[in-house]
Amino acid sequence: MKQKLTKVEQRKIEKIALEWSEAIIKTEYKNIMKQLLKELKLFDKNSDKVTSKENGKSIMLTPRELAVYDYMLGLEYFEFLGNQKLYKTHYEACKWWFLKKNPKAYLILLIK
Repeated sequence: MKQKLTKVEQRKIEKIALEWSEAIIKTEYKNIMKQLLKELKLFDKNSDKVTSKENGKSIMLTPRELAVYDYMLGLEYFEFLGNQKLYKTHYEACKWWFLKKNPKAYLILLIK
């Protein structure tokens, strides 16, 4: 669910986007997300509000955004188990997806 960004938020997003290599984003992350979005199960057909555990701010997410966000939370377990490659590539791909699909949610939920 896209929400309007303030000018400050827009500049922050633009800065983050510039830091990432376009070549990597367009290949590896895009392929990861294409496969992931095929496999993710949507358990609910309604949007829902999610609150950041980092800053206490909330935002409404679509069912697909919720599924991706839940997947990201599950990936944190893989990092805990020591599977850094899976965690890093998939987590970063999901962050990239949120940056493109819902930059406001990216700023609220994924900036630490």
